[in-house]
Amino acid sequence: RKIDKKEVLLKNDNFAYNCKVCQETCHQPCSDFRRGLCQSVINENIGGCKVCPGKCHYTQHKKESFKIEVTERKNPVEELAMIETRKLDLAEKDLKSKLAEMDRLKIEFYKIVILLKMSGEEGKEDQELLMNIEEIKIMFLD
Repeated sequence: RKIDKKEVLLKNDNFAYNCKVCQETCHQPCSDFRRGLCQSVINENIGGCKVCPGKCHYTQHKKESFKIEVTERKNPVEELAMIETRKLDLAEKDLKSKLAEMDRLKIEFYKIVILLKMSGEEGKEDQELLMNIEEIKIMFLD
């Protein structure tokens, strides 16, 4: 995965407490700022940040008029593979639905053929066509 980071300006005298090492915003809005430290995130005992991934020292942080936005991106190849897999799954469901409809229509067609044959002269051939629907399904769908 790729990580994108960009600076986003804050409005109306808002500030963020940003780590210069990790390139992340540790606290925003930051109004609890004394002695150059953001009291909300600094661990007074060790002087390190409680929020940033590197637990960096407070001297590596700065009060700034922008926040750092972090977004993750998937590998483009993985992203494309996921999209194509979803498309394939949808197409497979659609195909199964269409095949079931086609099977249903085949049965209806053969029912009509049998009824038409029965309505005319009944001969030996016509008698052979008189099967129950289950036999027709087996004959034409398997």
